[in-house]
Amino acid sequence: MISAETIDELQNEEQYLKIQYASRLYYNRAEIINYLSWTLCLMSSLMVFLPDNTVKIITICSPLVLDGAALIAIWVFNKMLKNAADLRAFFDAQVLMINAETYSEIDKRRLLELSEYIFEKKRAEAEESFRNTGEKIPPGVRNWYVFKNPVDGLEAQFECQRQNIWWNKKMVRKRQAVLFVVSLLMIALFIISLINFSSSRLSIISCYAGIALKLIERGIEHKNYYDASLKIEAIQEHIESHLTMDGIQKLQNLINERRRIPVLEINLMHKKNAKKLSSTYRSIS
Repeated sequence: MISAETIDELQNEEQYLKIQYASRLYYNRAEIINYLSWTLCLMSSLMVFLPDNTVKIITICSPLVLDGAALIAIWVFNKMLKNAADLRAFFDAQVLMINAETYSEIDKRRLLELSEYIFEKKRAEAEESFRNTGEKIPPGVRNWYVFKNPVDGLEAQFECQRQNIWWNKKMVRKRQAVLFVVSLLMIALFIISLINFSSSRLSIISCYAGIALKLIERGIEHKNYYDASLKIEAIQEHIESHLTMDGIQKLQNLINERRRIPVLEINLMHKKNAKKLSSTYRSIS
């Protein structure tokens, strides 16, 4: 029978520590690639401001090359995100014993091989992460789920889901603040360019088209993320008063779906706040 004790033991087995480390690494790499795609889009847009005497082939080819590189970066980002989300979902399925039967042997081997590959590439960093909990600096993957009181069965599984939801809510607020500031800066830059730049307004609008599309894309994904979060919170509230395996499974499916939405935590903020948030959750749980 699943219990807090069995979850504690399983989550700290080496193969599952490897899975969590690999998942975190892929999320962090996806975040870096996402920043790169933004940078390439911005550079492509700025090509419109090249001097009129610039060689024509440069003015034509440079934006195409940068846009092509941005598309490749987005493809790599999506691949990294999928690996990260798949590994995190597999960890929960095996350690929390929720929907574990849905994984075929081929799926299991692929994800275990993926985690082994990352471990061999980053062995020293991974082993440090295995030793550290969320309250250490740097935060590690040991004791991913914490239990203040011994619980069994559905209560143990649901407590881990509560922790996922609580952590996510805290980090989302910080991410939203950063996105808001960045959006304001981009809008301000666009307005300043319209007022002061000598190029035609059409040229300036063309310059910012790539960034505008990127902001619209981010807005749509954040809306999807927000909608998924509302569904998660609604099911969580229902489960609080009526705990069933069916409810636990539905909640886990939604948590896994949200992990695949390309809205990521900011790694620097996670490192900065992990110790404080870990201690806070331990004190209130």
